Amino acid sequence: MSKNISFKLSTLLNRLTLCCGLIALSSVAVEIPSSPSLEKSTLTQKTPIKVVTEYYPPYSFKDRNGTLKGCAVELVRALFKLNKDELKITLMPWSRAYITAVNFKNTLIFSISRNNIRESKFHWIGKIKQEKYFFWGLREKYSTEKISDQEFKSSLIVVAKYTTNDQMLSAKGENKLYRVTELTQGINMLLAHRVDLIVETQVGLKKRFKKEGLDFSKIVPVYKLPELDYDLYIAMNINSDPQIVENYHRAYQQLVDNGTVEKIINQCAK
Repeated sequence: MSKNISFKLSTLLNRLTLCCGLIALSSVAVEIPSSPSLEKSTLTQKTPIKVVTEYYPPYSFKDRNGTLKGCAVELVRALFKLNKDELKITLMPWSRAYITAVNFKNTLIFSISRNNIRESKFHWIGKIKQEKYFFWGLREKYSTEKISDQEFKSSLIVVAKYTTNDQMLSAKGENKLYRVTELTQGINMLLAHRVDLIVETQVGLKKRFKKEGLDFSKIVPVYKLPELDYDLYIAMNINSDPQIVENYHRAYQQLVDNGTVEKIINQCAK
């Protein structure tokens, strides 16, 4: 082989080697910066929290403009602001809100009564307020404001599904219950003489009557079960991410310590 041919082959091999090296370096240069960028995006993405509640004045309700208001709503807003989380509250019938909160992780629910049946189903973030429940009947039917235990046990009582009243009365098994999806249905049934009693707080029932344009003076409290007086809470599904639960426990305590919880909840009494 001549020296000229040998030189040309050597030059060609050198160029091929150089090109391969440049391609390899180019591949490395493309791959390196993409990994940290992807990793950073994954780490900073926050887990969304679903929030559900019912129409339950004075804790959660809509004003004339359709704006969601109430002392419990304001407390939840304060919690989310403190944790810098995006808040979207979905208003729905209690039965659907309760089932949603029981079955889906990272779901927050309010205002929920804390009782033995529910204790293991939720993380109890913080107390809102204690409410006192009464059994109400038509004034035209009950001449006195107190009925006997026997008369109470023989009465047909309307309750909203999955409320603490529904769960506790069902567990006792001493009463005939008519279960409805939404308590307004129960009010209409009571006024139509289709049931004997309805169970609710005075403030809550009065506001429901007002919303429907009904005369609250037509009903009267006739019976009391002290065991139905439970604390209302903000709670989260039991399978929620531990860090989220911890964040909200800590935020609630901070709002207690700085007086925000007391200030907000006092609005419920007005």
